[in-house]
Amino acid sequence: MQRQLITCITALLSLHASAQDDLGVIELQQSGSHLFSTQKLASKQLVSIVTADGTVHCCYRVGNLDRQKNDQQIDQSPEAAATEAYRLTPSHRTARVDVPTIGIGFPAKPMLSITSRSANETEFTWNGNAYQLKQCTTTEGVQLTLERHGAAVRRYYFYLGYDVEPTCQP
Repeated sequence: MQRQLITCITALLSLHASAQDDLGVIELQQSGSHLFSTQKLASKQLVSIVTADGTVHCCYRVGNLDRQKNDQQIDQSPEAAATEAYRLTPSHRTARVDVPTIGIGFPAKPMLSITSRSANETEFTWNGNAYQLKQCTTTEGVQLTLERHGAAVRRYYFYLGYDVEPTCQP
């Protein structure tokens, strides 16, 4: 009986873990980059970043927690836990960004492969799954929607702190 209970709990945990392939929202800036995640991440883990305009940034290393940034609620999913802000550092000189941007991070292995891109939507594959990353703006932020095989699996909202022209459809 106890063995069946442990097996059942292990199966449920593995289902929950596989439900979120992405690591979280990434903020890339010249002054410093951060990964906002509801997951506990290993230090020095390599991360690839895909943005809605179809750019892939590889590779960044997960660093220490940045407690000053932890107050942002990024993940809009009902099951979202507390968000942690991890510092990111480029693993090589060419990974630096010239223009601030946001995107979604995935483990660097296996590699992301872009299949299609437009101004606010990118289609890509990672680990054998087809994804779409869609981006639109609200009055003060950016909404990122990650879809897998056509169904929304994650919604993120990144507050910018200034007014922008809304493009999200109600």
